[in-house]
Amino acid sequence: MDYNKTLGYMPFLWNDMHPDRVAIIHKEKEYTYRDLHDISLSFAAYFATSGVKRGDHVLIMGKNSADWIFTFFGLQMLGAVAVPVNPSFTTSEIAQIMDIVGADTVVTNGQQDYAQHIRDLYKVNKNFHVLYGSEGHRFSHLLSLELADDPTEVACILLTSGTTGVPKGVQLTHRNLISNADTMVKVVGWDETDRFLLCVPMFHCFGLTATALTAFMCGGTAVILDNVKSFNQLAAIGRYKITVFNGVPTLFIVDMRHNNLEDYDLSSLKSGIIAGAPLTPREYEIIKSAFGFEHLIQSYGQTETSPAVTLVRPGESEAIASTSVGTPIDGVEVAIVDNNRKELPPNYPGNIFVRGINVMTGYINGKHRYTEKDWLCTGDVGYKDEEGRLYISGRTKDIIIRGGENISAIEIENVVKELDFIDQARVLSTKDEFMGEEACLHVSFLEDMDEEKAKDMIRNYIHHKLVKYKVPKYIMVHDALPANGTGKIDDKALMAFMKDHLK
Repeated sequence: MDYNKTLGYMPFLWNDMHPDRVAIIHKEKEYTYRDLHDISLSFAAYFATSGVKRGDHVLIMGKNSADWIFTFFGLQMLGAVAVPVNPSFTTSEIAQIMDIVGADTVVTNGQQDYAQHIRDLYKVNKNFHVLYGSEGHRFSHLLSLELADDPTEVACILLTSGTTGVPKGVQLTHRNLISNADTMVKVVGWDETDRFLLCVPMFHCFGLTATALTAFMCGGTAVILDNVKSFNQLAAIGRYKITVFNGVPTLFIVDMRHNNLEDYDLSSLKSGIIAGAPLTPREYEIIKSAFGFEHLIQSYGQTETSPAVTLVRPGESEAIASTSVGTPIDGVEVAIVDNNRKELPPNYPGNIFVRGINVMTGYINGKHRYTEKDWLCTGDVGYKDEEGRLYISGRTKDIIIRGGENISAIEIENVVKELDFIDQARVLSTKDEFMGEEACLHVSFLEDMDEEKAKDMIRNYIHHKLVKYKVPKYIMVHDALPANGTGKIDDKALMAFMKDHLK
């Protein structure tokens, strides 16, 4: 693959290569790669005649759909910068993002779905205009279109949580996204026979790059669901003969918890990338076996890295595949360093630093986190073995400092998940007058249990496995741990719960 191309060029390339192959299935309608090219051009004409110019920052606000994809590529053809946002954000959050990225145009999927959202937004910010993606189908192609040809230009800005509570705009270039998607395809071995179930929102890098773009990069098909509830996902696998099912661990766990998988035809599944949250070897083995994956591939990355940094190679032993997040992909380096940025030897945990073709050009607001040698400090902690495989120990923010002792939240979580009655577990820090910080364990159970008896069992088990000071001072039981839009456990909601209940 030529990484000197832009995303706006890709539909032209795919149309030349395999115009009649199915690219998208949505609402029972099939769109070929010729359709992807032609309709994206129509959307580009709509946006251009509406005043969108090269370099403009344009919000895409909507759920996954075929029109979302046509909007994205229509903007890329014009050389505009796409800013995908979560349509569930509040009006004030959307207005804040528009201010952060300097956008004055919003494209929505459906006029009816977001009418109230738009009306509320006008009350906050009158200096913007709204376009409706569905209108793009009505436009003829532009008589002339000068495609952007600089792969180092920013293609899209994705929002990620900031430590100050203000979202950070991650600027990703055409080369970042194209190279990352293409490399994932090569590592996993996906091809034109593969069908990808697109459940992860495309306003997240996992959905945009690791599922949608990879599907197109290999000439496969992206199947988009309007209803992404677990039973609908499972039914779609058999109905559309899905071969690739990517997701965060919680997505698979919820599918198993709320459904009898034996009621669904999952025989077409071949592979999937599982990433975005810590996974114990036991969870990995249960998910791989339950879904019948030939290859369930752990990966490590973040929005700032487009997202993939490492991938477990197909063919690795189960012992490696269930514990490691793999080795760096082509064009990417990973270093494990101490707090003085001195590289550590194998099997010594430290700060994970990354550099390479996948790393963002920087944040659009605030200071980026590069060192003087352009290494990205990921904020994660891990180690590499002698063969260069990466293992994740946790995040820097997940290190709880209790009376001067460092406690790893993920270490406690992994021990707790060994108990048969535990469904989910998350450890967070809470301030303490005497110890500085204390650990608070949040859990949900697989069965009805006496809470106090269960708490005693958990404390005794942790004490048996870990030093005494790592036993959480607080244990809070939930019916289910709150989740955000990607299915990850919502730490902010848990922090608010602690604030209300730990007084």
